[in-house]
Amino acid sequence: MRKIIFGLFIVLFTISVSSEAYSQKGLKIGVVDVETIFKAMPEFEDADKLLLEISKKYQDTLLMMRQGLEAKAGDYQKQKAMMPADQQQKREEELQAENMNVYQYQQEKAGEIQKMRVDFLEPIKEKVTKAIEEVSKEEKINIVFDKASQSIVYAEDKFDLTFKIIDRIKRGAK
Repeated sequence: MRKIIFGLFIVLFTISVSSEAYSQKGLKIGVVDVETIFKAMPEFEDADKLLLEISKKYQDTLLMMRQGLEAKAGDYQKQKAMMPADQQQKREEELQAENMNVYQYQQEKAGEIQKMRVDFLEPIKEKVTKAIEEVSKEEKINIVFDKASQSIVYAEDKFDLTFKIIDRIKRGAK
């Protein structure tokens, strides 16, 4: 128990010292709630509403297709005993083909909805990203986190280590 408390103390002390050092250097961190920003935008609500309407139409059509398939399968089960084997096989193949059509419709429409979501929301996302960047620069904030996703939504270029790491890997690989 003492080791756990001591370890916790060391971690908290290290974080405290690190944040002191950063604050002396002028590192400023900001936090935003991107979801709240989106919800405050009329164009986001319009796009979301339209996507829900389209999705509902697809779901209704899919439900009708499934109900029709289930009715045909039920009829087949009732008549199956009176059918010759070749006719049974033909009806089963028809039911399987229709089932495949229902599945393909579902997959196709799910893909369409996803593409529409990207098409509708990408311009809104770009607008939000630009606004976050502008406000961050005005407020001299170095890094901005999103509350919900806990990801960085803005960081000054001087904090990007990508090319230094690539260089290190290339030099180390030689």
